[in-house]
Amino acid sequence: LVNVTEGSPAWQSGLRKFDQIVSVNGAKVTSTQDFIGAWGPIPEGEEVTIKARRYVTKDGQPQPVLENGKPKLDENGFVIWQAEDFEVKVIRGFLGVNLGQGFVPPRFER
Repeated sequence: LVNVTEGSPAWQSGLRKFDQIVSVNGAKVTSTQDFIGAWGPIPEGEEVTIKARRYVTKDGQPQPVLENGKPKLDENGFVIWQAEDFEVKVIRGFLGVNLGQGFVPPRFER
């Protein structure tokens, strides 16, 4: 999410700028098109479950998962970033978000 309008249904549910939407009613979301494809067919007024991810930052910088004092790497040699997954429920209608690339942790090799 590149923006969440303060006071909107998304804001009231707990979504914030830079959160990453992971799924909508169980449908995996990896792009804006995925979100639109999952959100669009849901009837107005229906409760929707959104799973989201929030990366842990300190002073605006993403925080790596540490292992023995060093950043932990995934199977491809990229840093694994600390993140918290959570779930919110909203009513299908105006959500109050701007979709886009938003915050994506860098894929630095370490």
